[in-house]
Amino acid sequence: DFFKRNKQFNIIVTGVFQTGVGELWSKDYLDLSKPYYVKTKECLRFEYYFQNNITYSIYFTTIEKGTDKNKHWHVDMRIKKTKDGALQLLLDEHARDVTQ
Repeated sequence: DFFKRNKQFNIIVTGVFQTGVGELWSKDYLDLSKPYYVKTKECLRFEYYFQNNITYSIYFTTIEKGTDKNKHWHVDMRIKKTKDGALQLLLDEHARDVTQ
């Protein structure tokens, strides 16, 4: 139900981590004169070059428009190149399972 409603979120901060390496990239959007809004099911922009077959932890913090509550989001992801050359996005437990 949470994602079925058309909500708008102000992105506060985004970041990319790699296990064993640490933080690779982060960006804050605290300039209130230039808010970064996204809608439910809309993609976020990460100004980072993701490499194939590396598991990354992605995080971001939002404030739902019209509220003052912060919400923290986290996902593990990995880009896998299939045998036919197509790229596949794996999330959470699938991203962490490198046998896939």
